[in-house]
Order: sequence, then C-alpha cells, then structure tokens
Amino acid sequence: MSKHLIRTFAVSATLILVSLLSIIEIPNAEAYGNETIQVNIDGGSTYFEYGEDTSFTIILGDLDTSVNYDLEWRLCEYQGNLDGDWVDGDCYTIQLYQEYENANNDWMMAQETLGGSVTATGSTTASSTVNIPVMWDLGITDVNGDNVETPALQNGADYYIGVMLTINGVSIESGESNPFAYGHSGWTQVNYGTSGNILENMDYSFSIMPRYLFSTNLVQSMVNWEITDDATSLVVDSDSYDPSIGPQQSSSGMHTTTVPSSNLPVGDYTLDIWIEVDGNDPGITDVNGDNVETPALQNGADYYIGVMLTINGVSIESGESNPFAYGHNGYTQVNYGTSGNILENMDYSFSIMPRYLFSTNLVQSMVNWEITDDATSLVVDSDSYDPSIGPQQSSSGMHTTTVPSSNLPVGDYTLDIWIEVDGNDPPTTVLEQGGHTNDYAESVIESHSFSVIDPAFGTMASFSPSQPTITLQTEGWATIVSSVDQLNNGDLHKLEWTIYEQNTPNVAIHSDMVQWVAPPSTNSITTHSNLLTETGTLCFSAELYVGNNGPVDTQTDCWTQTAISPNADTDGDGVADIQDHCPLDSFQNDNDNDGCDDPVDSDNDGLPDWWEALNNLDPYDSSGVNGASGDPDNDALDNLGEYMTTSDPNNPDTDQDLIYDGLDQCVMTPGFGPDGCPIGNSPPTCDIFYSLEADGMNAQGSAAIPSILPGSASETIELPEGEYYIIAVCEDPDGDMVSISFNNQPVVNGVSTVTAGILVEVDEDSSSSQTVTIDWGDGTVNLQTSITLEIEEDDSSSSSSIPGFGIIITTIGMISAAILLRKEE
Repeated sequence: MSKHLIRTFAVSATLILVSLLSIIEIPNAEAYGNETIQVNIDGGSTYFEYGEDTSFTIILGDLDTSVNYDLEWRLCEYQGNLDGDWVDGDCYTIQLYQEYENANNDWMMAQETLGGSVTATGSTTASSTVNIPVMWDLGITDVNGDNVETPALQNGADYYIGVMLTINGVSIESGESNPFAYGHSGWTQVNYGTSGNILENMDYSFSIMPRYLFSTNLVQSMVNWEITDDATSLVVDSDSYDPSIGPQQSSSGMHTTTVPSSNLPVGDYTLDIWIEVDGNDPGITDVNGDNVETPALQNGADYYIGVMLTINGVSIESGESNPFAYGHNGYTQVNYGTSGNILENMDYSFSIMPRYLFSTNLVQSMVNWEITDDATSLVVDSDSYDPSIGPQQSSSGMHTTTVPSSNLPVGDYTLDIWIEVDGNDPPTTVLEQGGHTNDYAESVIESHSFSVIDPAFGTMASFSPSQPTITLQTEGWATIVSSVDQLNNGDLHKLEWTIYEQNTPNVAIHSDMVQWVAPPSTNSITTHSNLLTETGTLCFSAELYVGNNGPVDTQTDCWTQTAISPNADTDGDGVADIQDHCPLDSFQNDNDNDGCDDPVDSDNDGLPDWWEALNNLDPYDSSGVNGASGDPDNDALDNLGEYMTTSDPNNPDTDQDLIYDGLDQCVMTPGFGPDGCPIGNSPPTCDIFYSLEADGMNAQGSAAIPSILPGSASETIELPEGEYYIIAVCEDPDGDMVSISFNNQPVVNGVSTVTAGILVEVDEDSSSSQTVTIDWGDGTVNLQTSITLEIEEDDSSSSSSIPGFGIIITTIGMISAAILLRKEE
C-alpha cells in the first residue's frame, strides 16, 4: 500500500506592527445612495418621425446641497430590456462615425459616443432638458471650414436614454427612460403570381409579405395597399391590416389578397403597397429635402434574376438565373473577458461569436483575427476558422481563443477581428447614401488595444489606446488626447508629457505633468498645439508612472503642424487661436482675454469671489491676509496657491498627512512619502527553494530553484525517492501583509515577511510526477508559479505517481525555532 503525505506550514520572521492612523474626512458621505433619477421622454411619446428632433428631461431628487454631482447621459440601443448603466450594465451605447477631409486634405474618420454631461449643484432637486438634433455636430471642421455632422438617430431603430449620476468619478445611481422608436422601417415583398394583365371578368390576386418591420412592439406597423384607375386617378379598391395579428397568413408570412372582377372594368390600373408606422406613411424626401435614394442591391443578401416572356401582355414563359450573393455580410461580437492589459508570462484569451453571416451556402464565410505589435507593425499571431464547421464552440456560438504568453513579450498590441467572405475582406469602398457616408469596413472590423506589462511594476496600468489620439484642426494645429486605464485604486499615478520637433527629440518645445490618485480607474489629459510657433513634424511623447515605479508605459505619435494664421479663431470667441488657451471653447465671461472662462473677481486679486466667501476671506479686499499673497494658516502656501491646489487656506495640513501644505507635493492626497505623496505599491517577491526533509527548511542559495517567475510555465525538477520541503521565502518591500497558499490551500496571511513550506513524502509506489502551485499576493497584486516534481527511479524507463496530499498548517515564530524543533524530534 502506497503512502503519501504533504504537510504545509509557515515560519514567520519577527514582525513589529506600527500603526499610523489618519482620520480623513469624507465629505457628504450621507449623499451616497439616497439620490433618485427620473428620465422622461418629452411629450411621453414612444415614436418620433424621421427628421424630427428628440428631447427628454432628467429630474434628480434627494440631492445633497454641498455635493458636486456629475450627471452623464447616453443614447442606448433598445433590445428588450432597460438598463441606464453603460459601464457595468446593459446599456449598449450608440457610436457615431463620419468620414471627412481635413485641412491637410487627408481623409479622417471622426468617432463619438452619442451622449453628454451636466453638473448638478446647489439644490436638493435638479432638472435638465436635453435635445438630440437630427444632425449631430462632432465638434470638428472639414477642409471647407464646415462643421462635420452625422445623423444622430438611425431610421427604423429603437432607443432609450441611459443616465448615470457620479461623485468624483464614482457611480452612485443610474436611471433610464422608456424606450422609443425612430423613423420608418419596413417594406413589402410581393408575389403577383400570374397577375400581369388579366381579362375582363377575372379576379386579380397578389400576395404580400412584410419585411424588416420594427422588431419591438413600441409602434404599430400596418400593411396598406390600394388600386388606382390610371384614367380617373380614383382609388377603386384598397385595404390595410396589422401583420402582427392578421389576417391569416401562410407559414412563409405571405398574405394573399383577391380583388373581385366587379371592381375592375376594362382599363389600366396601378397597385401601390406600403408600410405605415404609427399612422405615418414613408417619406419621399429626406430631412434636407433631397430625393430619397436607396441601393439597388442590399449588402449581404442573396438574389437571382427572374425573366418573363409575354405576348400582348399575356405571359407565355418564365425563366431564372442561378442565385448569387452580393456584397459582404457579417461582423463579430467579442468578449474580452479579463483580457484588458495582462502581465508578462500570462496567456491572452478572448471569445468570438460571428453574427449575421450569409444565410445560404452560396459563399464561404471565415472568421479571421490577428494581433499586431504596435511598435513594429508586425503580426505576432493570427488564425482563421469556418464557423459553420468548427472549431468547437459553446452552445452560445462563442469560440474561445488563447494566445500563448510566449508570443506576447512586454509591449503594446492591437487585436483585429473580421469576417472574410469567399476570400474577400470587408470592402473599404465608402458609399454616399442619402447625403451620408457609409464606411462599411469601419463598422464591421473589431479592433481592441491592450498592453503586456512587466510584473515588476506591480500594476496593470497603461496607455489605452497605445498611441495618443491626435486630431488635426482646420487651422493647422492639433488637439492631443492621452488616456490611461486599469489604474490601481489608492496609488499615486503620474503622467509626464513632452512636445518636440521630430529631428530634435531631446529638446522639449512644451512639457507638463499631471498626477492623481485612483479611483477612477481611467483618466485622460487633453492639450492643444495652437500656442506653438514651430512648424513641420512635431511629436507628442508621454510616460506613465505609478508611485515610485516607472515609467510603466510610454506612447509617442507625430503630426504635421502648419503655420497658423494670426486671424484664425476656431471657436469664434474673438480670441485668436495663437493666443487662445481654450481654443475649442467659446466662453463669454473672459475678462483677461485668454480664451477661457473667468470667475467673478471683484478685487482683481486672482481669487474668485465665491472662493473667498467660502473661506471667510473678503472678496473686496486684495491686501494683507485677504489677498493673493496672504497666508492665514501659516503653512507656507499663500492664498493663490491654496486656490490653485483646491486646499483649505485655514488648515495648514489639508489632507492630514502631517506634511504642511506649503511643503506637500500632493496637497489634497494623504501620503506617507517624505514629499507628502502616496508611495506606489511594489509587489511582494518570493524565492523558491527545496531541501531534504532530514536537512530541515534549508532556504539557502545553493538550494534555489532557478528561473521561477510569476506566470511562467511550470519548472520541473527531478528528485530521488524521499521526503522534501518545497519552500517559499516571500517579502513585501512596502511592508504590506503577504498571503501565501500551496495548491489553493491558504498557509499564512497577515505578515510582511514570511517563509512557508510544503512537505512531500513519497515511496516507490508513488506516481511519477506532481505539480505544486504556489500563490502569493499583497492584497493589490496576486502572483502565481508552479513546480513539477519528477521522481527519479533506479530503472529510468519507469516511474510512479504521487496520488495526493494531506495538509497540516502550522505557524512558527522564527526560522531557527523551526530547525530546533526538527532536531528535537
């Protein structure tokens, strides 16, 4: 009978806990969770005609008068359920796209999420009415100086309004309106049978099948038909019916109508058939009065040609072509799971579900994906498959793909996913339809940016997208947006950026730095190049730091800056672009002529009246303690500095971290660094050892298992028969509490330096190999590695198995105590 035993235990170094308690005031804590949101579609309508503006009112209740609330709304696609949360809920936001030609004659694609924001302060209730116009202004001008616009709502779609209320980026409540339908949807497929021309005293028959009606019951769709006498223009017969309730239709959805011969004397007639939505006929011109045109063939549809041969209007023969498919059809729904950013040595997984492929087998559809290294533009991994035959998918149609970590060293990557039809990628042809641009490829190619992070940094934070978003304005300057995500809650983050000429990268034209403490888990900065006098190829470069670590990620991109006309004024506020510090905002209260909004300052000391009144200073006195250079709390930070940093001029240590505001580099963020800032988290480190049980817990360098890294493939060691300790020596450089587990069994928790081990006892009947998994973490970063033990046998051609583990957990005060106890045994 084989015997097998594994005991786990922990040996902790002496630990002295020094508790530093900071009592930090959380203002308005009672505000969270009591607020209410009501969203009303104006007029209570569930339907808006095509070309009609849409408006709604947001009503907030039970607000705290001392809290600054941020209120955001989004237009959501209605799919049968209502959820106003687009961050963690089921609000599918509407993305607007429009191609335009910029000042450099380059074709660009503008993208924007349809939504907006307002700030609610000063009352227990608040309301705001919002109008969604027919054409949405994307805030960009084209080569002709015209605003770039795109239709806000799509004809024949169902929507609702989602609203989220936040405080300092933290969501506390969400709400949603009732759903509504927009525009017109539906057309008819008609089978005239043999009803070309007919003889007198013959009945006239035809069959109608309505197609692409509204998918919900928000509106009523009615099928209408009428027959008009061409000579008199009089309607000789007509009818209508609701296809959702009758009359009786065939299993194919066809409804056959027969017009009696008594209504049709000899003559010429016209049959018209159409869909009526909520009592509204289809329009014949668009919102601009232009003729409504439609593509002759629909993208992604199957057709064939039918031919009829007649003599004097009497059909004598018919024929048809073979069927054919037209255009491209299909896009992918992708679930990225937790695969935002990942640590080095971690695999990257995502799931794909193809949608709306061709319904027939006339063509072959293939799902394609590839991952590109952003730095080299090289494809590091790719694959394709036919979804009709495999590979094996879940019952939902999802197919999960895992990219091995060996293909993804530290860096920035882009995942692209698309459908290929008969060997053809989505067409890049841009079609003009009804005065609007339709870029099909842009809408069906799924693209996702992610980063692989060095685990030594102890964070997943990175730039997203990997490159800054640079928008060229019509006057020759650029707007640059740099965004970061997956930030560590409680950690100090710093973003340093520089603008330079491409040929002199070490000479900064302009630079700045911004720092903050998460949450929120995302952040972005925006800057403009309109104040620069340099022209040519300019570049923006940024570095992200977390605490004292970094840079943990970098990004760089360039653009062509042209000379800016001294008369250029992009936002039309009367301040020339070359002097405008807010070049895209046309503020009216701009007393210092810098292009930005100015608060009221009665004594002109640089301190707004509202701030002075709030802090018991005299807004009409610019001298002494009330002026910009006054320092009523004697913390070496004058009133102007307190205003700029949003600190309290009557409290020498606003953030209560024992560092006076005048010396504190993070005035509003408590931290235990010498500069008053938080210290970034560093992950715990673990060294792995093994030793004979008879030698005790020998955690010495000569017994180290090499090449053990978090997330790496299992390290294999060969051992002769016997009893062995697998030992982990872990320490957190920040003094955070470390937890360790072996094979998912917790061993120790709550100390910052620890030695823990697992005892393996096997004999000649044991199995040939066994994997030991070790997990450790500090509450912020969790890491894992594994070791495979292979037992050496006298006969190298055979091996046996370790069948299982028994777990005994003990904690002993010091390493020497553990060795002593073992010797006494």
